[in-house]
Amino acid sequence: MSEFLLRALSLADAAFTEAEESYRWALAVVQRCLGPDDPEAATLHRRWADLECLRGRTAEAESHVRQAVAIRTAALGAGHPDVAIDVVALGSLLVLQNRLDEAEALLRRARITLEAVFGPESSEAVLVARELTLLYEARGDTP
Repeated sequence: MSEFLLRALSLADAAFTEAEESYRWALAVVQRCLGPDDPEAATLHRRWADLECLRGRTAEAESHVRQAVAIRTAALGAGHPDVAIDVVALGSLLVLQNRLDEAEALLRRARITLEAVFGPESSEAVLVARELTLLYEARGDTP
């Protein structure tokens, strides 16, 4: 491997580590100031999950997304569109992990909420339809 590529990988890893430390700090501040069940904590968990997914750490990402879903569900109710968006993220992550049946159930649940709130032609509903299509392709079948 070239020295340039090794240096680039080292810099990327350092940036990921710094970002993780920033999320850890921000989450601690939010939990201390606003409480552990504040929706802002859910937002930080979702962003941290995205970081972990980029790092290929899907188990860690899943943990953060599940925490986001739990916090938002407690704060806003299961039928809230923000909860559904987090559920889509969880479903997408499960597709990456090849946990297709679990992912499908979550994505279908989110689709019902998002279509009811925004309409079947909304960008939110289209996002879920795209994720379901990827799931069906991964499984080798059609809905």
